[in-house]
Amino acid sequence: MKDALGEKINQQCRSLSIKFNLKDKKSREYDSQFVDGALVTDLGLKLLQGIADQYIKGLSIERYLQQIGLAEYGLNGLRLKRAAFQPYY
Repeated sequence: MKDALGEKINQQCRSLSIKFNLKDKKSREYDSQFVDGALVTDLGLKLLQGIADQYIKGLSIERYLQQIGLAEYGLNGLRLKRAAFQPYY
């Protein structure tokens, strides 16, 4: 009886772990997509500049976003990732 219960619990844990990993992967893929037409001015500039200055004084917002992986320079200029627009908790 104990072995059967233990095996059932193990199966449920594996199932939950697989589901969590799939959701996490989808979330990361979603956040890493670029947002067409997005501009740095669409973000909270004052807040971002304050955070960038805490990181390295005088660092531009654009460069800071690149440093933390939320933007990349492409052929048409700075490209922002979807994660840059997610609220930070």
